Amino acid sequence: MMAYTNRRMTNDGSAAYDLSIGDRPQRTLPREKTRTVPKKKKAAITPFGVAAVLAVAFVLVLQLFAFERLYESKSKVAALQSQLSDLTEQQGKLRSEYEGKIDFAAIEAQAARLGMAKSTGTEAVYINLSGEDRGEVLSSHPATLTALVRLTDDAFTNLAAYLAQPES
Repeated sequence: MMAYTNRRMTNDGSAAYDLSIGDRPQRTLPREKTRTVPKKKKAAITPFGVAAVLAVAFVLVLQLFAFERLYESKSKVAALQSQLSDLTEQQGKLRSEYEGKIDFAAIEAQAARLGMAKSTGTEAVYINLSGEDRGEVLSSHPATLTALVRLTDDAFTNLAAYLAQPES
């Protein structure tokens, strides 16, 4: 048993032993080939890319302003609706108070003193509608390009006025 204990066992799990292991040179595995990967160049920033980013940022800023104006408009509408309901309620109270103060007997007495008489219902009023009907155009529509320029100017004027408003 001593004879094979000094030898390395390379049986790869089999029960048979190779006794001539010390007589042959050891086998080496081939080395893997290594190759170098060229470094990628950084992508250049193009003027078109910068312009696209700026355009998207500009549109987002305009969208924020639009949402702010929408919120302000909704707030104003809610306040005006509240004011309308208050005024409608006040109108109802004033109308009932006014109608309660009307004295028909005093009105008829005053009319009789002025020489007025009650209507008999047999009176008829005729309206003559046999006249000529005609319409007149006062101005024509502006040219499409002129209208577009005017609308664009109005939009930028409104934007400048909005941006110039002090925050409240």
